[in-house]
Amino acid sequence: MPRRSPSNRRWLAPLGLIVIGLLSAAAATTPDGLEWALERLGYTPSAEDPYRAPVPDYTWPASLPATLQGMLSVAGGGLLVWGLLKLMTLGRRPPGGA
Repeated sequence: MPRRSPSNRRWLAPLGLIVIGLLSAAAATTPDGLEWALERLGYTPSAEDPYRAPVPDYTWPASLPATLQGMLSVAGGGLLVWGLLKLMTLGRRPPGGA
């Protein structure tokens, strides 16, 4: 099986970000299943959250549309994870490499 060069896969990351961004736009308008079921049953949590999230409910305190706020949160989280992975693999040699 021929090995793919990194240049052949260079378009995968931007394409993946675009697809994830579009999917997050669709998901931003509907709550997740558990939240939806609890709202339908009339349950409202009485306790305060034990911690404060940096971006609660994927919304920013700005006048941006909710869909755009969700897309920015997903993109920011993806970039954060990518950066952490790059830091973790810094200085590692590729398998079988010299």
